[in-house]
Amino acid sequence: MQLEITAPIFKCLADEEAFFLRLSEIDGCHKVVARAAYVSVTVRHAGKETLTAIQNICDIWHVSYKVVSD
Repeated sequence: MQLEITAPIFKCLADEEAFFLRLSEIDGCHKVVARAAYVSVTVRHAGKETLTAIQNICDIWHVSYKVVSD
């Protein structure tokens, strides 16, 4: 499944590192790529737990995500 997360605004380098570290720690997360306007995330297992984890991360950084392909 391919997701796009609105690009967050980071307070500092440590904040940015924490964001990407949290994404990479999600079970089933295969690839994370930063783009100009969004962060592309590819997940292998897109179950409820995975989507809840992504939503929790988005909530911390006040951004949203959308599913672009299954």
